Amino acid sequence: MPLGFSVNFSGNKLVAGAPYAEMCGAVNHGKAYVFELENGIWHHQAILSNGQYDINDLFGFSAAIESNNIIIGAEQDTYLNHNSHGRLYYFNR
Repeated sequence: MPLGFSVNFSGNKLVAGAPYAEMCGAVNHGKAYVFELENGIWHHQAILSNGQYDINDLFGFSAAIESNNIIIGAEQDTYLNHNSHGRLYYFNR
């Protein structure tokens, strides 16, 4: 699981994608991790997922953060029965 496949910063916040991570037994499902810098130390804040736990979604292939808004790309996610269509997921922290 290569953490940091995609990385983006905004102020003291960082989001890092790990698209080849296993999640609940689903290989290459992917995850994204949120960190916050406090007193010079990066603290883990959250693990993000699309909540579907399908194999090969590659959630975390792309990641962006601006203030409290996070967008994570799942390059191979299935949408409306279109295999490997891909999706973007929006999170607000």
